[in-house]
Amino acid sequence: MTGTIFEINISRGGIPKRSILSAALTPLGIEGDACAHPGIHGGLNQALLLIGLEVLEELQLLGFKVYPGALGENLTTVGLDYGQLRAGQRWFVGEQGLIELTKL
Repeated sequence: MTGTIFEINISRGGIPKRSILSAALTPLGIEGDACAHPGIHGGLNQALLLIGLEVLEELQLLGFKVYPGALGENLTTVGLDYGQLRAGQRWFVGEQGLIELTKL
């Protein structure tokens, strides 16, 4: 399965996250991104949040005023079939990044 990164988003903790042009990926997520509630999410097993642009567009059609980064996602993707995602799947991201899906 392949997809494209539409937008990369970070914040100092909380939402919305703001768009950045490029990023360094670390074991704890995107450099410069912070987690407001580390007891709930974040860490090695929840370092990134992915949401599809298609999902945001569906929510917009339902009347929700969402946009990339509004829901706290680090990577807004295009082209991933979220119905086919399974824990343990891995993707190469950018030139050297490797991410593994740990939770749906």
